Parts: sequence; structure tokens; C-alpha cells
Amino acid sequence: MTEKTSYTNVLQIPNDTKYWFVRAGTNASFYQDFKFNNYIAIGDNSVTSEELFGIETEYATTDETLKIQYKQIYQSNLKNEYLRNTEKLDIPADKIKSDLITLTRRATNSASKGFNFVEKMSVGDLVIVPSKNSTHFLIGVLTSPVFDEPISHIYLGEDNEYTICQYIKKRRILWLKEILFSDLPNKLAWIKNGHQTIFNITKNANEINPLLSNKFVYKNLYFERFGVSTKKAITESDFFNLQSVLHDAVNQNSTSKVFQTIDIQSPGDVILHTAIDNWPAISTFGAILFGKAKIPTPIGEINIQGIVPYFSKESRLNRKINIKTKEMELQSIEDSSKRKKELAEVELEKARTEANLKSEELKQARVTTKKAEQSIQATMAIDKLEKEAVTKTTNVSPININQSQEQSDSLTSMQINQNEIGSVTSFETQTDILSFRQVKSPQE
Repeated sequence: MTEKTSYTNVLQIPNDTKYWFVRAGTNASFYQDFKFNNYIAIGDNSVTSEELFGIETEYATTDETLKIQYKQIYQSNLKNEYLRNTEKLDIPADKIKSDLITLTRRATNSASKGFNFVEKMSVGDLVIVPSKNSTHFLIGVLTSPVFDEPISHIYLGEDNEYTICQYIKKRRILWLKEILFSDLPNKLAWIKNGHQTIFNITKNANEINPLLSNKFVYKNLYFERFGVSTKKAITESDFFNLQSVLHDAVNQNSTSKVFQTIDIQSPGDVILHTAIDNWPAISTFGAILFGKAKIPTPIGEINIQGIVPYFSKESRLNRKINIKTKEMELQSIEDSSKRKKELAEVELEKARTEANLKSEELKQARVTTKKAEQSIQATMAIDKLEKEAVTKTTNVSPININQSQEQSDSLTSMQINQNEIGSVTSFETQTDILSFRQVKSPQE
């Protein structure tokens, strides 16, 4: 009788993924809106994304020159907005002068926020959004470029009303998980006190990734997380026995070094990583921990999956939009975007050579080109997010590790597990936003 091959699904996180911390308004007032309607947004509505897209190409050659343009646009728009709102009010000149100085400082911060949101964020990046008092955190993946068009907001009944965000600059997002503050590793606890509205936390990728999955591939390394759940103090002998079992297990099938990161503070984590082809060495350790002392069967094979397929699992087959139809729609969008870009570039070149196009028309041509470029980039990024699984086959020797009673007792006492962190957000409860096209809510 042929033995059935066992498979382990493993999350693959793209190497170029950036990680962002984004607040949901003052006191996280838009947390529920962002959660239910699959988007994030930033304020300062006097500045539109189209205006930012219209920055002349010569000023967008470097981040520094582009930041200067952002700062000028935000300062000008916020100043004009203030003057419009106060022109009929009897406000002393010195008060107006003081307000404008304060506004200039605010505009600098707003420009930095807008620059990150529009220019630096990319489809496929991961985003963390805190709730009020940072008791909960949403973790999601960006699925669209920036847009200003209004979206539908799901109605959940009178007993479940929530504050709707009025910010116009938005990005669609697919939520993957919701976790508790207590789920965060100690090295991430600082984000609870972060004051900025949006900031890059890619430097903390190694702390964030285990929150997504216990098994993942990142930068060509294979990782597994093991949780230590006991709240009791861990003795020196317990820790020694854990390391002994780990050493014996990984040397069964190890072809290269296995590294570990330890944050055992009752509770805590042990995170192991190794070269991707050496994955059985770590999985052997897991089999020993959660199986029997003697396990005569190989580990099996792993399916390395992109973020979307990994989190959708079998539910992907039940989504409302037929996959083949969606592929055709995305292809149509890409073709249309390419045509628009080509036409815009022709118009732009014509404007430059003939020098008879008005300034506003030239700006609109640049906006069209920028939007077309973003549409193409978004489509390609979405395809990347939806990539199929890749099966990895590895020859694994039978496992035969004998644990002493003392080792077994230590592992039991430490309550080692591979329970997933937080709750996975079901695809069925979310708007289908894997495309940057706007999708109406079921109520419409």
C-alpha cells in the first residue's frame, strides 16, 4: 500500500515587501470603518491624489526633489484653505500670522505623510493598523494604488453603527489577521506609543512575519515559530533539555546550519531559521515536539504559497468572482492602461514639441500617464500576490529520536506549541478588492 504524501502549506513573503504602521484617525475612530470596508486613508482633503500625480517629471527624479514639491503643494493648499475659511471672520492679523506659522509646520508633517502614502507604499506591502488604546491590531496587504473616488460603506444595522472616514486619499486593503497587543513580541511593543500617522517599520520585518504564520519563507530562508505558553519561570534544566532535543532533531536531516532567535519570557517564542532546502531539519524538531518519541515516517513535502493563496486556503474556490473571469478582466484593465499610457505619452510629447498645449491640459496628461503607470503596476503586483503554490520535494530520512523522561517532562512543562497568533480574517466577510477597481457593497 502506497503511503499518502503529507503536505505542509508554507507562506512565502516577497523579499521586497515593505511594512507600514498606519493609524485609523484620531483615537482610532475609523478602525471599524477600515476593517469592514477594506481600505485605509489619510487626511488633508485640500490636497488630492490627482494634484500629486501631476507633479512635473523633472521634479520627480529623486525622493528629495519630490519631497520638496509635496511640501510646497501642502503648504500652499492648506494656507489657501485656511484663508478661505477665515476671510469673513474678524480675526486679528497677529492671530492669522501665528496660525499660518503653525500651519506651515503642520503642512511639513502632512507632506511627509502624503509622500509615504502615495509614493513609497506599494501593492503587496503589509500594513498594521491599531485600534483605540492599541488593544487590537489589524494586519493586511495593500491591493490598490491611491485613489480619490468614493467607496461604499457596508451597513451593519442600527446596533452596529461605526464612524465613517471622510478622508479622500485611499488605498484598498485585504485584511489577513486581527491580533491582540499581548500577541506582539517585546521588540514591537514600542509601536503602541508611536505618534506618527504613518511610518515605515520594515526594519521590524523579522518580528512581524511570525505573526502571520508559524511557517514561512522570507529572503530565501525557511522559518518556523514555536510558542512557549507556560507562565511559570523556566528553569535552567528545562531550557537545557529544550536545546538538547533541538540539537538532536535538526542533526537528523540538516544540510546546513540552523539558527534560532529566543524570546522566552514565560510566555515567549523560539524562532528557527535555515536555508530553504534545509527545511526538514526544523520540521523534524516540530515533529518530535508534537508527535511521538519515535516517528518512522518522513516529514513529507511543502507547498510554498504567496500571501493571498496562503490565507484564502480552500475558500478561494468559493469566491464570488470566477477566477478565469477575473484574469480576463485584469488583462483587459492592463491592456487598457497600456493604451492610455501610450496615448498620454504621445500627447505629452506633442505638447512639448509644439508648445501649444495649455498648462492645465499638460498637467492632466501627466496625471493620466501616472494613473496608467500605477494601474499597470497594480495589476502586475496583484498577479504576484495571487501566484500559485510551488511544491518543494525533499528526501528525508526516517526520524528516530529517543527522548529521556526528563526531556519529555521539560517540554511538557514549557507548554511548547505552534498555535497560530491572532484570528485569521475570512475572505467571505470582506469586499472582493484584489483588483484596484471599485466594487459596490452587497447592499447596492
